[in-house]
Amino acid sequence: MQRFAAFCICFLLQMSAVEAHDYSVGTMSIGHPWIPLERPSAASVSVYMTVENLGSEPDRLMGATSPVAQRIELHSIHPQGTATEMNSLEDGIDIPPGATVPFQPGGYHLMLVAPLKTFEEKDTVPINLNFQNAGDLDVAVEVVGTVSASESGENGEASERHDD
Repeated sequence: MQRFAAFCICFLLQMSAVEAHDYSVGTMSIGHPWIPLERPSAASVSVYMTVENLGSEPDRLMGATSPVAQRIELHSIHPQGTATEMNSLEDGIDIPPGATVPFQPGGYHLMLVAPLKTFEEKDTVPINLNFQNAGDLDVAVEVVGTVSASESGENGEASERHDD
């Protein structure tokens, strides 16, 4: 009986930790935001997550800010022949109604430009997301040193390197 009770407690703690990675404002829901552990000298750092629009109207992620970076840019990566091209999305990223938009390596991501500190594994980075209709949402983004297959994207890489 004690083992079963210990199992239940561990399970509930894990579920609380998973749920702690989810945030919402209005009809927008953010799932498990994370930052891959970068080299200490990284001039920029990628942020990944899922953005889900639970409403019946479109919304748009307009931008983001953080006290630990000079600025945050919205980016997308697109294949161009045998290479990839990164584009800054100054007009924001559309989040259609009922859609889940993945921010993952090789696709959409937030770019923390000129971080004001060196991030270490398990650090929490505060980021404010600004949606056109839903408004502002504060999220705590965890720095992870190892990445699960579902977080790594199709190519299995943990992050896009952006050492400008």
